[in-house]
Amino acid sequence: MFKSTEEINLRRKKSWIYYVILSMTLMGLVFFLCSKIFIHTESPILQTALNKPVQLSTSGSVMVNRWEYSQEKNTMEVQIQLEEVDMEDGNSISFVAQEKVNPNQNLPTKIVYQDDGFYIVQIKKINPEFGAVALDVMRKPEDDSQGIDDADSLKEEVTSEDDNDSEEEERVLEATLYTDQRKVKINNNLGNKTEQEYAMSLINSEKKSVDNLLEKYAQAIKKIDSREEDLEQKIAVLKDDLKYQTSEEKDETNSKISMKEDEINSLKETKITYENEIKAQKDKLEKLNQKERDLESK
Repeated sequence: MFKSTEEINLRRKKSWIYYVILSMTLMGLVFFLCSKIFIHTESPILQTALNKPVQLSTSGSVMVNRWEYSQEKNTMEVQIQLEEVDMEDGNSISFVAQEKVNPNQNLPTKIVYQDDGFYIVQIKKINPEFGAVALDVMRKPEDDSQGIDDADSLKEEVTSEDDNDSEEEERVLEATLYTDQRKVKINNNLGNKTEQEYAMSLINSEKKSVDNLLEKYAQAIKKIDSREEDLEQKIAVLKDDLKYQTSEEKDETNSKISMKEDEINSLKETKITYENEIKAQKDKLEKLNQKERDLESK
């Protein structure tokens, strides 16, 4: 029996559709497997978190309070805070910066303001496509040579070439801080300020930090008070239940009461710690306000 032309065309049409679907499926599978080749994968973000301590290689920590970038002036400004760092020499700390697009060349870097562990560092001649900038925190090693007589010293053996060695070679790398072009804060108003203006900006930054801490301590104390009240209510209910319990049940209830009382005592100690911190921060705030008034009167 012969098949009609219509039936043959219908079968050919169905076969053609199946081939198209199969081809599209195979192409999709190949594209999925090779996507890493065709699709550009972004490099990981290099960004030091703000207001979080970074441990130094020797002792103490460094923290970035502010990192801003002026696209118009190709300049960066970084506010840095050193904590628990013993610095007999005020010039013992220095900074070296490089950008990702040109890692073998140091960028012009200058400390524009310094006060009591705080530094404001300017980095200039930033490439518009810098990608990321690394800022090395360097420290001059302490001089361990003490009590050496001039006659016994080895000054005569030190050549003039050694005397001309760069200062960076004599310094120790303490930490490296980073900012990424995709994350850095843009501020086109960056520019050279007077020492008083930098001091005022630093005071305002410290005051804001103190206010944030005071708010956190206040919220923590509020939670402690709420927890204490909740525990005291539960203890009152447990003590009331003691009247109707057997000796064995009383032992279990008294154990629960004791655990809750221990928690209350621990909460009270924590609350005292927070209250002392609040007092210390308020004293710091008053000193900052006095410093601000003194600067304004100049």
